[in-house]
Amino acid sequence: MASTRTEPTFGVCVRSVGRADDVARALESVAAQSTGARLVQVVVMEDGRPGNLRPLVERFAPHLSLLLIRGEVPIGKGAAANRAMAAMTAPWLCLLDEDDAWYPHHLATILSALEIDGSPRVIYTDTDTAVRAPGGGRVVTGTHRWDGDSADLATMQDAPIACSVAIHRTAWEAVGGFDPRMRRVFDDWDLYQRLAQRVDFQHLPEVTSCYTVGSGNKAWSERAAFLHALSMAPFGGDRGWTLSAEAARRLAARRISTEADIGHLEHVLAEVRRAAGHRPQDEPLESVAATWSWVEPPPPRLPTEATRSVRLEVRNVGRSRWNSWGGRYPIHLSYHWLDRDGGAVVWDGMRTPLPADIAPGARVTASLLVETPEVPGRYLLQPDVVQEAVGWASQRRGGGGVARPVEVTPW
Repeated sequence: MASTRTEPTFGVCVRSVGRADDVARALESVAAQSTGARLVQVVVMEDGRPGNLRPLVERFAPHLSLLLIRGEVPIGKGAAANRAMAAMTAPWLCLLDEDDAWYPHHLATILSALEIDGSPRVIYTDTDTAVRAPGGGRVVTGTHRWDGDSADLATMQDAPIACSVAIHRTAWEAVGGFDPRMRRVFDDWDLYQRLAQRVDFQHLPEVTSCYTVGSGNKAWSERAAFLHALSMAPFGGDRGWTLSAEAARRLAARRISTEADIGHLEHVLAEVRRAAGHRPQDEPLESVAATWSWVEPPPPRLPTEATRSVRLEVRNVGRSRWNSWGGRYPIHLSYHWLDRDGGAVVWDGMRTPLPADIAPGARVTASLLVETPEVPGRYLLQPDVVQEAVGWASQRRGGGGVARPVEVTPW
């Protein structure tokens, strides 16, 4: 009798830090695929943290081709994914972190593209973005779509979200998978940049997955802050310079491999700022004199430990130029969270680099990245300008601007 066994088309790595409820949600979304489970093999990779995933894996074993790999010590997201992918035989490789999920038509959408053209490449779809709701559910807050712009990818301004991506095994093996030295923040961007130098990226404009935004996660906040800085870097400066796709490709070609994600991004950011004519701030100013007004103020209510962007018009009312590219005494945009009486609750807010050098008397519209306090309550959000190791503009007579009330609520 001929065998009816079907070789899997898709290998799925579910990276986990032991959160059983999240892993169950991810596996349920795989089991619910309209293509059926026969096309999928799943590896749950538990990255060296104590959990109780074996009963969960045994529960799904009758419905999925499923393997649990447990690391003895944490090895990082990239190395964990590499280990899981090596245990698979399927030609197309997918990532699904434990807090993300596929919609039932996700694999069917990708499979329809493969039936037309099965050549090695990277295929990706659009993704809903969501935040956690009380009780463990998700509330969709938006949709992410990347149209494939090479400059966006090369300068880390935009890219596909991992749960939407399918990578052909030959492309994965050609670049060696994730760089295991990138343990926290920019491992996916680094992988995409190397893949883009070898194969095409095909965009399927359909929402097929849901990505959970980790607003309270330190690594996510660092990533958001640095990406925000980078997104501003190509604009402004004395030359009015903007980054072209060709310049972006040159930056990608000079990509360096470092042990620190942030070091990689700082290198790219430095290249961009240098080309834009931005200068380092190596001398302390007598004082930082600034005023600001709201362009896009914060909403009246925000959840705790959420990262959001607001927009300001900032004016240099002092006699010295503000240089925007780091240096020994860098000048940053920041903020304070005050109580209703004006007392400081959180004084040192996240730092956002200036979008451009600012001459005396000049003004610039800038985005400011803020993170809400961890304790619910009624607060005032007060933007500010700081020169590190020197002082704050709001502490100088005649400086500052109006604070805005924000109610910070539990998730």
